[in-house]
Amino acid sequence: MFEDSCSNYIYRVTNEKGFFSGLSALKKRFYQCRPGYTIYKDEQNNSFELCLKDGSIITNEKISRTLLPPFNYNYNIKK
Repeated sequence: MFEDSCSNYIYRVTNEKGFFSGLSALKKRFYQCRPGYTIYKDEQNNSFELCLKDGSIITNEKISRTLLPPFNYNYNIKK
């Protein structure tokens, strides 16, 4: 779902910003890294958005390429 895997992201944040920032990153990713996301395609801009279960929106640039077509055709057209 993300460019960095959850474990790599938490490891990187912990190394760069310290233990408590790492815990905060773990909590954030725990609530975001779950099934139940929806991918929307914006036909006007030919881009995608990922809507997470918690309501967060991930923009086209930050979505893992493995979730985007032609690999995943499970998306909705945004109008």
